[in-house]
Amino acid sequence: MSDEVKLTWGKTENDLLQRWPKSADGTPEEPALLTVAMDTNAETDMLCAMLRSYDIPVLRKYEGEGSFGKIVLGMPGSGKSTVAARLAEKLDCIALDSDAEIEEKNGMSCAQLIEKHGEAEFRELESEAIAALGKRSGAVIATGGGCVTREENYDLLHQNGIIFWLKRDIDQLPREGRPLSVGDLAAMYDRRKACYERFADHIVDNNGTVEDTVQAILDCLK
Repeated sequence: MSDEVKLTWGKTENDLLQRWPKSADGTPEEPALLTVAMDTNAETDMLCAMLRSYDIPVLRKYEGEGSFGKIVLGMPGSGKSTVAARLAEKLDCIALDSDAEIEEKNGMSCAQLIEKHGEAEFRELESEAIAALGKRSGAVIATGGGCVTREENYDLLHQNGIIFWLKRDIDQLPREGRPLSVGDLAAMYDRRKACYERFADHIVDNNGTVEDTVQAILDCLK
């Protein structure tokens, strides 16, 4: 298996098949990561969905938009915003936050939105924010802890980014100001664990210092 294969394709499945990476004997390879340069259109969206249905990681690269984004996800309070900000400093790029985008657009905190409108409506707002942020190139993006609970966010987050799951021990997760964390966090983790695993390209421990976590992410990018 190749570590990474870079592929430029057109807009049809035939284009994909003609350019699919092959080994020395001509048999198709199964790359650990398929990097794709393409336009934004329905045909390529379908091709990406097809590849991912076979568990082939696809990283979309839009022409003329610079480098891929880095996206961090994890349980509420796992340090996503802090790590994203420090990673952005190291990479000399902008840090974005889906919760901050939601709050700015709606004029209230995420906690207030959940308490006023319920979690289901908040997740709709979250998906809208992720759809916009996921198209950004060269940024570090921190997501909300529950974004993995909506399957549609998988493709939105994989539009143009490498995804890191920050793992922190449950007893280290803060609860204050987090209405969805007041219950059984262990049960929440059990419900979301498989989703985090599915969404993530890399899993990074975040029980140490911020610098250690950022360095671990940088090591994954080498």
